[in-house]
Amino acid sequence: MLEDQDSEYAELVSAAVKLVTLPPKHPYRDNVGRAFVWKCLGRGPGMTLRTDEKSHNYAWLGGSASGSGPAPPEMTEAFQAFSAFRADSNIEGHCTSLKTRGAKIIREAKALSSEARMLAERTTLSGDCDYTKLE
Repeated sequence: MLEDQDSEYAELVSAAVKLVTLPPKHPYRDNVGRAFVWKCLGRGPGMTLRTDEKSHNYAWLGGSASGSGPAPPEMTEAFQAFSAFRADSNIEGHCTSLKTRGAKIIREAKALSSEARMLAERTTLSGDCDYTKLE
């Protein structure tokens, strides 16, 4: 199940990057695609840009860049491309599938964790074992 999740996530990122309306060599092209995927999966806003004459702050996927003066043109272009990004039905389908499978993975991991904790707190072991039999 985890391998399926990883594989589908990689497919989704690749498909999203292909739809980004920036030139192929743009330094933030991949960031825009990945940021959209994170937003689509409910992992935050994806990308933000705050800029004025005195300073700018650009954030994406947990990373950020800031500085004095207005944002560089590449950052502004990336944010505009992110804001204008529209997913097709293929991308929306992948997002739904990843969210559904991700929720199932979380539920199953929590159940396994609870079971492991319960078994670890037991004072006796169940089952047969040659090393625990009295002779």
